[in-house]
Amino acid sequence: MAFSPDGKKLISGSGNTTVRVWDTEPYSVLANERKRRAGVVELAEPLVNDLFEKLAEPSEVVARLRADNELTNRFREVAYQLTLKKSSERSAH
Repeated sequence: MAFSPDGKKLISGSGNTTVRVWDTEPYSVLANERKRRAGVVELAEPLVNDLFEKLAEPSEVVARLRADNELTNRFREVAYQLTLKKSSERSAH
């Protein structure tokens, strides 16, 4: 067993090679974080979709997000996650 450096996750392993990751934060903290993220997703998703329509490659979308100094770190993080998800969906088709 080991805790993540920030103490928010506990990682455990078993004899059958199963590895599990556990949240150590109270549910209310996790629920609030999910609500905040959902609000950011609503704002970031149209931007990511628009960038994918205009730009040919996911790397170009990431570069554009990285270069936009008006984005908050949280917004940029969520936009990167959405970019990865959309890129995976594209390659699956």
